[in-house]
Amino acid sequence: MEEMGRAVLLLTVVASTVSALQLWLPGTEVVYQWETSLEAVTLFPAPTVSQWNMSGKVVVQGAEDLATVQLQDLEVSAYNGPSISDTPVVKVPIPEEASQLLQPFIIHYHEGQVVSLTINTGEEQWAINMKRGLASLLQLDLSHMHTPAFVSTESSQYGCCKVEYSVHNQSNGTVAVQKFVDFPSCEDFPVQSFGNVQRMLCPSGVPQETVSSGSTRAYVLEPLGPGGHLLIHSVQADGLTHLQQSNSYFLQSWITLHLQWQDKMVMPLTMKGGGERVGLTHQLPGADVSQGRSPPSQKNLLTTVIEILGELADGLDEQHLELNLEKLHEEHVVHALYLLSMLEQASLWKLYLELEVGTSYRHETLRNLFLEMLPLVGSHDSIMLVRDLVMTGTVKNDTSIQLLSSIPFSVRQPSEELLTDLEVLLSLPEDTLENQAAVLSFATLVHKVCSAKCAPETLDKYVGQYMDLFTGSRDHARQMLYLEALSNFELQRVAQFLAPIISGDDTKYSRHIRILAMWTSVGHATLQPDQAHYLYWPLLTNSSEHLEVRVAALTVLILSKPISTHLYNVMLFMMHERDPHLKHFWYTTLHSLVHTRHPCYRHLGEEAKKLVQFIPEPEVHHWATGNYMLDYTDPDYRFGFLAHLIMVANPRTGLPNVFYQDVGSHTKDFSYNQFSIYIRLDGVEDTIKRQLLQARSFNFTELVTLLHQLEVPIKPSEPVHVELLVRAQNKAVVVHYANQSTLNSFFKVLRNVQLLAIGGIHLNAQNVIMPFLVEEMRVTDLGTNAFLQTSAGGLMSVRANFTASQMLSSDLELRSMINSQTSFIQYNPVLNMWHGVQRSLNIQMNVPFSLRVSSNATEQSIKFSFQQTPGEEVGLVTHIHTAVFVKGVAVATKLKSHCATCPAHMSVTRNTPHSLLQNLLQLEMSGLKFELSLLDCEHSSTEDEFTALIHHVTEHHNYHVFPASSPLLKLLHLLDYLLLLPHTSNCGLLARVSPIRTQPTEVEVSIQGQTVEHLDIPFEPLPAGEYRLQIGVIRAPVSSTLPDWDLGILYEHSPAFRKHRLTAELTIQGRDKVCVNLTVNFTEPPDTVISLTHPRLQSASAMLTAVWGLPIDGGQCPCSSSLQVLLDGQVTTEQLNLTSKATVWPYNMCQQDMQDVHQWGSHYMPLTRACYEVAYELATLRYYNISISSRNHPAWMDAVRDFLPSKMASVLSSNISIHLRVPPEVRPVLTVNGYKMLLGSAVGTKLQSWLINTQFPSLLQLVTNTGIVGSCVLTLHSVWTLDGAHLTTNVTTCYTLAMADCTTQPQFAVFIRKVEGTATPLAMELYSDINRIEVLPTADQLTISVNGQMVPNPHEGYQHPVKGDSYVFKVWQRSDGPVQIHLGEANVWLEYYGHFATVSVLGLYHGGLCGLCGDHNIDAGDDTAQVITMPCTGTK
Repeated sequence: MEEMGRAVLLLTVVASTVSALQLWLPGTEVVYQWETSLEAVTLFPAPTVSQWNMSGKVVVQGAEDLATVQLQDLEVSAYNGPSISDTPVVKVPIPEEASQLLQPFIIHYHEGQVVSLTINTGEEQWAINMKRGLASLLQLDLSHMHTPAFVSTESSQYGCCKVEYSVHNQSNGTVAVQKFVDFPSCEDFPVQSFGNVQRMLCPSGVPQETVSSGSTRAYVLEPLGPGGHLLIHSVQADGLTHLQQSNSYFLQSWITLHLQWQDKMVMPLTMKGGGERVGLTHQLPGADVSQGRSPPSQKNLLTTVIEILGELADGLDEQHLELNLEKLHEEHVVHALYLLSMLEQASLWKLYLELEVGTSYRHETLRNLFLEMLPLVGSHDSIMLVRDLVMTGTVKNDTSIQLLSSIPFSVRQPSEELLTDLEVLLSLPEDTLENQAAVLSFATLVHKVCSAKCAPETLDKYVGQYMDLFTGSRDHARQMLYLEALSNFELQRVAQFLAPIISGDDTKYSRHIRILAMWTSVGHATLQPDQAHYLYWPLLTNSSEHLEVRVAALTVLILSKPISTHLYNVMLFMMHERDPHLKHFWYTTLHSLVHTRHPCYRHLGEEAKKLVQFIPEPEVHHWATGNYMLDYTDPDYRFGFLAHLIMVANPRTGLPNVFYQDVGSHTKDFSYNQFSIYIRLDGVEDTIKRQLLQARSFNFTELVTLLHQLEVPIKPSEPVHVELLVRAQNKAVVVHYANQSTLNSFFKVLRNVQLLAIGGIHLNAQNVIMPFLVEEMRVTDLGTNAFLQTSAGGLMSVRANFTASQMLSSDLELRSMINSQTSFIQYNPVLNMWHGVQRSLNIQMNVPFSLRVSSNATEQSIKFSFQQTPGEEVGLVTHIHTAVFVKGVAVATKLKSHCATCPAHMSVTRNTPHSLLQNLLQLEMSGLKFELSLLDCEHSSTEDEFTALIHHVTEHHNYHVFPASSPLLKLLHLLDYLLLLPHTSNCGLLARVSPIRTQPTEVEVSIQGQTVEHLDIPFEPLPAGEYRLQIGVIRAPVSSTLPDWDLGILYEHSPAFRKHRLTAELTIQGRDKVCVNLTVNFTEPPDTVISLTHPRLQSASAMLTAVWGLPIDGGQCPCSSSLQVLLDGQVTTEQLNLTSKATVWPYNMCQQDMQDVHQWGSHYMPLTRACYEVAYELATLRYYNISISSRNHPAWMDAVRDFLPSKMASVLSSNISIHLRVPPEVRPVLTVNGYKMLLGSAVGTKLQSWLINTQFPSLLQLVTNTGIVGSCVLTLHSVWTLDGAHLTTNVTTCYTLAMADCTTQPQFAVFIRKVEGTATPLAMELYSDINRIEVLPTADQLTISVNGQMVPNPHEGYQHPVKGDSYVFKVWQRSDGPVQIHLGEANVWLEYYGHFATVSVLGLYHGGLCGLCGDHNIDAGDDTAQVITMPCTGTK
């Protein structure tokens, strides 16, 4: 009964309170004890905090619908250090400068909720904001207090927010109320965000905020007086702000109010002067982040900026790597950008003029740094300075272009006023690159302003202006410029405006503009998929459209509607497509999508997996047209990287002439480092060909006349049309167009570079990059400002001096600093200090060297000389650490008054003892010290941790279209892992090479080559001979002739590259000698019929021997320690038995080809497709033996072994025997020291491309497959064209055109004919310049004639001109019969075997050839064995 009675009484009290709806009784005074604490906290490596506390009294005097409040007896303290510590902290009264906080203010209520405040006129904003925070606590929704749980709407410092209430009646007669502020529901939530990155424009899940906040308030109310009024007895407010990516560091606050006493009001609180009514929402700062507490002085800011720039410049002069961790982690660039953003335009002008005056090396560096940072500042004043610098011509050329291009990406406060101020940039002269940069930049700025807020008529004005400029332009360069500028608006109406151009309905624009319009509109395709289908499907299905038009259409159709039914329709169409380039683009697109991890394409990948099973692999990969994607995405942390390459071939040449490369990184929902480049190179091949051949006195007249008489269609040169388009963050920043005249000017510039170098070239360039910068300012429960900053950037410096006369001399110095940091900071306006926590990664790299080069073309020699300066270090240092800090004016003194032992900056550690450097590897060799050390690591990572990290960064990669890129993706993944993720400990790495001596040392490298040409080389597509290369390296002090060490290297290879030998000897003065010998042998390639019918064993062997120790017998190689590696590769018995499969292709067809050869009495292997396949398999080595043995390891090898993981280290101390068998379609078998392992099928597939082929080396295949060299094989009845087509033909007794350069300036022509009644059936005739060479078999011999005159001794060789290294042609006959001819100036090689012949040409002739061998455009489908025959003149 007693509890029931108490409940009834309590309900009566609550009902009475509700009816009164008064939070404070008029005429009463309530006094609370007020305690606050704001902390910046990190949990790793150890719990550490930077905090400030404040305490005092809150006096509240009630009146009708208002209360007068005053803070009294306030004391403040500050602390920076471990979260758990017995360090004494002293509270002191707040300083006089913060006394505005003590001024009383009035809170206006309505039914218990705060409506507004009245504060003293002229009160500073920081104090008003803190009073807003206090007033926000002193409110309750009294109208709903009778409900146990409800949702109310309250105004507070967070704006107008929904607040969840929970009302609970306590057993002691009090009422407990809990309030939870729903931040996502807040209107006018005070947050100030800035970033130079953009949200990802693709499906990646629900967008998340960068920062999350929460705030709860707990109230205890107790009945007061007979009327049942509820009085706030206590308040506990807890706030938390943390980064979404990690909760390991955060900001937290707590505020408590405890009732001390309440009574009748005796002395009313009064406000001095006039009052000012203000709202409750927190006001964020502008340029003055202190909001009046400590306004920055322009003079002091200038002084500090100059100091920071000076420290950066001085750091670039340091010869050693920075090991002082405090200096290594200094945020000079970020800090300088922050200070520059607070400078007014006049101050910025003053700074520029001061830096412009000096001419010293240091002043030049300071000026470069300032101009690099200026466009990154983003303040209105800095942008106005850029405008004035450009418009007055103070900065020009590359500097002005860089400033203009960078403006839109760093604007902090976009506004229509800014657009008005910058309109003048559009008046720059049209024929300048500055105008192009201004046009593109202004369009991007309009997009940025209007994405935030602008009047519709403003947007209409600028878009209309650009559309008019585009339609009014007749010059391609201007059309291209305005088209790309329109794309920077990112408007659907622009896409609609371009639709008639894309469809081809508007015919006044060129094909190139039409294609650019298509690529421009790709991003809008997903917004209106039906319209995209209507516009692009006819373009795809029209086979007469240009290849790039169809490629762009296919791309848009895939992206616009990524659903199964739509993609199935595309697949069904593509199954009947005949263009091999378009089919290959479709094939590579699907395979790239199947394996992609990128969030923008993952949904397409799921659909592609359903289709790819129906798409067969092309017989010939037309690599020149393809869609290649390399990417990775970390599934746990949602960061990743994408490199996307689209190539489109020129159908005429088969080589790529359009490249679209897009690279970028992403983290969470942000994309950064986004960069794309579009290049079109129409007609460039012909221009390059002309440039290479224009120095030769070549006569085209006779060849032109001959081809004209034969009515050979001449292939005119393609007009030069070069386009360059560069985009950053999907916005065009560079647009350039070049034609024949501008390209010729470019070649003239290249020819003049040497003349410029003779006078000397000086280079001092610095590049400041800030690809990722995200900042956010928001409010705390106390009403102060909290600030988050995440950045990644760096500084790169290149300094060089080049001179060229008889000797090239250069001094080059590369230095780079990369920094990634995340800071959480909260402002303490009472003490004017910032408290924060920061995690940062810093990387510093130094690469200085001095080089002199001299060469002698006659002796085929070149000499390099490097000089090393004492104290100059080469290497890199990197370190990750977490720190808590306090920053501000005189911060050390202020902090000492509260905590005598607290540092202003404290690196967070686990307090485990460790040395600064922990050596992993340290060697001293030849006056150099090689060092690899851990830097400030609290503990050494275990092998399991290292393995886990490697496992993490080697997964989730898409490299299948280009497997060689796998190591690069893994490296990028590791770098992002270090840059973007918080880590639980501090650690770094130091890798450096430094001279030990105190005097300069020089390293001299001399290289000399020697070629001995052989004419009698079997079965070689290109002439070759013995080659010898000698390299000598000597290191010695500059002032001494006695070397520290010398290294001699001799490399030799035999004709046809069958034997290789490498010998190296390293002698260290007064110490060891190292000798290395490597010998590689391949069996001679068979070229006879019997090699296919009765194949012999093909093999390759290699032997590496290394010995070291003290030299013996007056400098001979030692024998005390050694390492030997033997490798032997062979074909298997199964391969040798393949010829028994005479009923299976290609073996059955090759048997027929060999019978055709027998009828002519020839013993040479026919070069047909079938016999090629047989010969290739018989020459592929599928069984390998490898043995490794060593004796007496040196000390440095032990050091290396200790550094490696235990499993790898054990390998170095053992003799190893390895056997590997790789069958063509069976899983490989690997045996190591008798232990047999069956490898996976995927491993076997990868190994196939690495197997040694003794007859068709990988390099030769690469050269052929990429079109660098093309070869054609001709017989009486067939031709194997340059593009790989196998065609049937019947050669007549009249000369038939086999291959000719059919351009307007032909270089050669080759004819063949059938000869009857002779031992060999083929005759050949070659034309080059004014010369005619004929190879004619007779009944008993083979005659070779030049211009009708027989060559008397062809086995000795003949060239024209007879003397000199340069010749028009060279001809010789091997001792066993075949004839080889080299057209030197035309770059054509011919080999004649009697019953067949091969003709090889360089890739310069792509698309310009004609005849039986085809046009050499990498498309076998259009080769038709075109027969063009000379009139017969009595030949038989």
